[in-house]
Order: sequence, then C-alpha cells, then structure tokens
Amino acid sequence: MAQLLELHSTFGASDAVTPQRGAGPSNSARYTGDGHIEALFGALDLQKHRTLGIMDSINQVQDQQGVTHNLILETRATVDRMQEQNLMYYNWRGY
Repeated sequence: MAQLLELHSTFGASDAVTPQRGAGPSNSARYTGDGHIEALFGALDLQKHRTLGIMDSINQVQDQQGVTHNLILETRATVDRMQEQNLMYYNWRGY
C-alpha cells in the first residue's frame, strides 16, 4: 500500500468544505505516492454553490516535502438522495 501524504490547498473562503468521514481535514487531499491524488470532500451547501453539473478548476497544493502538485477539481452535484440534503462533493484527481 502506498504511503499517504496529506496535502493542503488554498481555497477561497467561499470554497470552504466540511470534512467527510475518512477524508482527512478540511481543505486537504491525499497523495498515494504513485502520481495519483484523490480524496472525497463533503458537504457543500448548494445555496452557496448554485451550479449543478460539473465545474473544473485547477488548484496547486504542496505535499509534506514542499513539492507543488497541480490538481483538477471536479464538482458534481448528486441527483438522487443527496440532492434532498443540498450537498455537493469535491473529488480531487492529480494530473
């Protein structure tokens, strides 16, 4: 199993997220050490983020060794049970 490194990003205040169980602290992602970064973030209020569907943005994070990684952020609004709870989830992938 690859070692997990915790990454910290620089979100704007409007992009603040609350941590989801098992995802680590808010505004963080996990780097598996094999060139792939992926973590699931929880609970964004759709009243603040009124866009449905997918938005992409590029963010930079630094790992514990100070190496900068470019991350693409995919924002997806769910269309089933989660929609009733007004939640969105951030899914990070490293490229």
